[in-house]
Amino acid sequence: MAMRKVRGTKDIFFDKCRLRKEIIERCWSVSESYGFEPVEVPVLEYEDTYKRTLGEWSDIVSKEMYSFEDKGGEVLTLRPEFTAGIMRAVCSEDMRMPLRLFSHGPLFRYERPQMGRQRQLYQMNWEHIGTSSSYADAELICMIDNILKILNLDHAIKLKINSLGCSESRFRYKNAISQYFERFKDDLSEYSKVRLEKNPLRILDSKDEKDIEIGRSAPSISSYYTISSKQFLEELLSSLTKLGVKYELDETLVRGLDYYNHSVFEFVSDEIGAQAAVCGGGRYDGLSENMGFSYRCSVGAALGLDRICLMIKNLYFKKTPIIFIIPTDSATGYALILADKLRRELNSHYRIVVDVEGTVKRRMKNADNCEAQYVIVLGDQELASNVVRVRDFVTGVEKEVTFDKLCEFFVES
Repeated sequence: MAMRKVRGTKDIFFDKCRLRKEIIERCWSVSESYGFEPVEVPVLEYEDTYKRTLGEWSDIVSKEMYSFEDKGGEVLTLRPEFTAGIMRAVCSEDMRMPLRLFSHGPLFRYERPQMGRQRQLYQMNWEHIGTSSSYADAELICMIDNILKILNLDHAIKLKINSLGCSESRFRYKNAISQYFERFKDDLSEYSKVRLEKNPLRILDSKDEKDIEIGRSAPSISSYYTISSKQFLEELLSSLTKLGVKYELDETLVRGLDYYNHSVFEFVSDEIGAQAAVCGGGRYDGLSENMGFSYRCSVGAALGLDRICLMIKNLYFKKTPIIFIIPTDSATGYALILADKLRRELNSHYRIVVDVEGTVKRRMKNADNCEAQYVIVLGDQELASNVVRVRDFVTGVEKEVTFDKLCEFFVES
């Protein structure tokens, strides 16, 4: 039986890889313009890193984590999200605050594979750690809004935002929502019946149709805001308006993780399923304390690269042109030397391919298939005359160029 890929994973080739690279580079550039610094954290963490932070009854912890016992008896988890690992890293190093950090890489969640949702996914991630100001939330949201504009996706995506309030607001609301859902307990999904006992707020995040319908008439969280919670949200919305960021206030939005407080937000689109989120985030002031460190106010967000790639239809990115060298058998050795010289002197502005397999006709076809811009046929005659013919595969024009002028020719082209 032939080997096959793991369900929920994807093999990515050629221009799709280049598209992802282009998106990452544009995100990187914008992130640095907002003062964010790059950070890398391990793919592996102790399971407790996520259990203590994401919430035992969140979907990620209860259903989706890839956890296993290693040979030393430690229970490890492939990271399902970035924030907990980054907070662990920052607090362990006792770094000076505030910190603006961004990262990117693969995550792993055991979900049912579908369009825009894989078991190995790829995200861009941002964390602003050590800030309690609503202006930090507004700036982060504005930055992501600008990234989506740069990617030509702002027309297809809308921002939904809500506030979960402070801990007191959430406590009051949790009691109210618990009493509300208790009246409909028999009609809830089996999993939401468990949530009702453990964390009733999670019912609002349910994807079950019956749960969603029951939740439509649930009490509004804004009725339970403290004065400070209300003020925080008003400041945030006012800042977004001043920054020209359009938004929709959605009081049913709670996000899927337990560590959020105050702002939660999602950038959603109908192009990859019903209201699928391409980016989401919020404030998580108590997360560091849950991990055993001192209290640090923070806000963060993550953007799903896989979903962004599905949506992009008209993003222009410049492909590195290809110079295709086709040598005869006797000229192969010189062709390799010439290719090495061109690579060094052209400084990665071109991709240089030496094709030595098959007939010249077949190799010309290979050059066409890989969309080469230039083709050089190199044989005994060219070596003897010290002149090569360079064919522009786009225009069909051929030019004779001496070996010593070849690099200069491509620089000026």
